[in-house]
Amino acid sequence: MKLRRAGLSLLLLLSVTCVYLANGRAIGSGDTVAARYLPWSLMLEGNFDLDELPFLYEGNALQTAPLLDGVPYYLRYVQGHYLPAYSAFPSLMALPVYAVPVLAGLEPASPWAAHLEKLSAALITALSVVLLFSAARRLAGGRWALVIALVYALGTSCLSVSSQALWQHGPSQLFLTLLLYWLTRGLEDERYLAYTGFAMGAAVVMRPTDVLLVLPAAAWILYTRRRQALGFLLCALPPLGAALLYNLLHFGSPIGGAGNTSAPLWAYFVQTPLGEGIAGLLASPSRGLFIYSPVLLFSLLGMTSVWRTGPPLLKPLVLGPILVVLVVAKWFVWWGGYSFGPRLLADVTPMLCFFLYPIGALIERRRLLKWTFCALAGVSIGAHALGAWRYDGRWDRIADVERHPSGLWSWSRSPLAFYGREIVQGARHLVRTAPAGPTSADSPSRLAVTYELAPLKSEVFAAEPLEVSLCATNTGSATWLADAPGDRGAVQLGWSWHVDGRETSSGREALRGNVSPGRTARFHTWIMSPTVPGDYILTLDMVSGWIAWFADLGLQPLHIAVRVLPLELPALLAEPLAAGAFDPTVAIATDSTSYRRRDDLHLTVELSNRQRPRSFDAYVILQAPDGTLMPYDGRRGVGRADGQSVPWVRNVPLPARATGRFTVPLSMLEPGDYRWHVLLTETKPRRTVAHAVTDFRVSP
Repeated sequence: MKLRRAGLSLLLLLSVTCVYLANGRAIGSGDTVAARYLPWSLMLEGNFDLDELPFLYEGNALQTAPLLDGVPYYLRYVQGHYLPAYSAFPSLMALPVYAVPVLAGLEPASPWAAHLEKLSAALITALSVVLLFSAARRLAGGRWALVIALVYALGTSCLSVSSQALWQHGPSQLFLTLLLYWLTRGLEDERYLAYTGFAMGAAVVMRPTDVLLVLPAAAWILYTRRRQALGFLLCALPPLGAALLYNLLHFGSPIGGAGNTSAPLWAYFVQTPLGEGIAGLLASPSRGLFIYSPVLLFSLLGMTSVWRTGPPLLKPLVLGPILVVLVVAKWFVWWGGYSFGPRLLADVTPMLCFFLYPIGALIERRRLLKWTFCALAGVSIGAHALGAWRYDGRWDRIADVERHPSGLWSWSRSPLAFYGREIVQGARHLVRTAPAGPTSADSPSRLAVTYELAPLKSEVFAAEPLEVSLCATNTGSATWLADAPGDRGAVQLGWSWHVDGRETSSGREALRGNVSPGRTARFHTWIMSPTVPGDYILTLDMVSGWIAWFADLGLQPLHIAVRVLPLELPALLAEPLAAGAFDPTVAIATDSTSYRRRDDLHLTVELSNRQRPRSFDAYVILQAPDGTLMPYDGRRGVGRADGQSVPWVRNVPLPARATGRFTVPLSMLEPGDYRWHVLLTETKPRRTVAHAVTDFRVSP
């Protein structure tokens, strides 16, 4: 019997892993960048810093990623080292997958890095499916436990998020399902209750907000099972102690750090009305848990059953998901940024699916409930399959919910509708087109295009988004494919910046669906301008992936001359403030008004935003006695006096309050009277919304 169960668990593990890998791509974000590359540092350098990978914090990363303290937001620059901004421990879980390729010499810049990240995430999430199955099987029949496991694996964010990249969610869910397994074992043998301390501690280490999920169960065990309390605490000590040691060594604080700039905890929870956040998390068309996983409505019935008549040991688990929803609903970006579906509630799905265990017999007896459950399970699987196979971040860019929050509540413009329409269009194309019809994948010689470009700005500031609207008409006889196996033949709009015949940066924008001959694809995107001023050529051209650029087929691309202007500091300081009753405010102060050259200056910058969270750029500028302006990025000291703007913060959402504290050596300054400036600007379009100054003197 044990061998048979082990075989079933192994089959489940392999099957689910294959499903997770079937889309052939990783779906992450800036949140997962550090986790993807940290295994190289751990195995080759024996440390947690990413100093040896400059492509993560220089060059293109500085141009495209939001900045905090002069580095991409997914990193922290502390004591001269670049460290992951999020928990480093999920990368430890991935080491078995990375070990052989990395030790064999695979380079971090290799395209295989994304595949290793994806395989790691898929295996970790699939293991959580097996553990949930094992836990549910102890309380329900094997058949119903398998249904629960499959609902969890395919009908929740496991499929569309956790298994797609090294988010914190997958490792967190793994230890939460281990907690459920040990709790169910603890119903028969209380020794297992001590082991739950390890699972709870590890879950919190992987994702700190999991403390809300495990705290009720931990309190119940410590209060009612005094004999297991010591063992529970000892088991919790290794993961929590490791996290404590990591934070102390790298950030000098037991709870970690946020670099030089941070916000008090309360600042993240004061701008979103609780009712709006709850409605958004549970029922909005963009992020609603019960919209993307409606089958979990049955979990509410199971939670009620457990609370009323379930084992006392399991009752505290009911409180965890409720606490998470209440707290995340107040989070300043409750929608979770660039991601698919209810990502921020991914960690509650193991418990919600577990709570399906007591209603299996009820559903089996009542035909209407059974068919309703099956229908909602199918919808849930379809929704998350849509995310796994179609989501690519375009909806987030187009919806721009930070500036237009109504997009979070629009059914017709929701991610499900956006990507669903592409599926329908693709299906219609397959019906209309004979299988032997030429496509971009098999007939490159039949590709042709004409362009219609909306008026484009001829001058932009350095690192400013440039709005591009373009219509590309398929004038050839081959269909442009939006998707293709391995992206071979998938048509995209490509762009690149050139100066003096040299390419400086590039990018691509995908089609929304297949484009038949005679039809037109419409693109509306923002292209980041180069960071270095100069006269550039912006080239726009279609490309058939892994086959050819259309220009290589003899088709003329678009070449647009664009002058990239320096965002000069004098002009920035002279710009009048935009009027607004509730615009953010800034303040800047030094710890003294008089210093000697051997001293260090301690600078404090405070940002305050009374409105809903928005993204801002912040500039800190030092004005010398002769009027020279020097930028400061919060990281490396005062910059060169070249008049160019270097942001301290760029495109980072500002909650209610944030404070930057910096130590600036004065040895490089000549004696005289100086002035610090801080400016806060918006983008799209750019405008200065706040400005503050403070003066100080340097003596010999």
